[in-house]
Amino acid sequence: MNPLLDLPGFDVHKDTPVEPLHTHLLGVVKYFWAQTVWVLEKRGQFVQFQARLNSLAKSGLNVPNIMGDYMCRYRGGLIGKHFKTISQIMAFAICGLVEENLQNAWFAIGKLTVLIWEVQINDIHEYTEKLQAAIQDVLDFAAALSQDY
Repeated sequence: MNPLLDLPGFDVHKDTPVEPLHTHLLGVVKYFWAQTVWVLEKRGQFVQFQARLNSLAKSGLNVPNIMGDYMCRYRGGLIGKHFKTISQIMAFAICGLVEENLQNAWFAIGKLTVLIWEVQINDIHEYTEKLQAAIQDVLDFAAALSQDY
């Protein structure tokens, strides 16, 4: 048994930070990516989507180079850095290619990603409210989309 678990006042469930790579990028973003790719392929719009990915500029985003060809070619084998980029650019790349609910879901996912990677929090209460609202938005769109597919 780990002696840290017996520390007075330590609750492993409350005092362990959430790990955004596995909970958000390799969870929510990965599964929305797979669903969106499926929708685009089904509609015959994947080539247009790939062209849009290649034309997006990364200025103003805290992401590595947008490798549209690579992400589309190896769409089933992407890693965390790809999903972080995807989460922030998808709302632009799919505009007009998918239904409004899916587009809004990506917008909400992008907002949530930015909040999760916030580097400086000046007002924890304001931040927590924004974070809870962003999480609720993603959950609401996921529920709405579950009825569509």
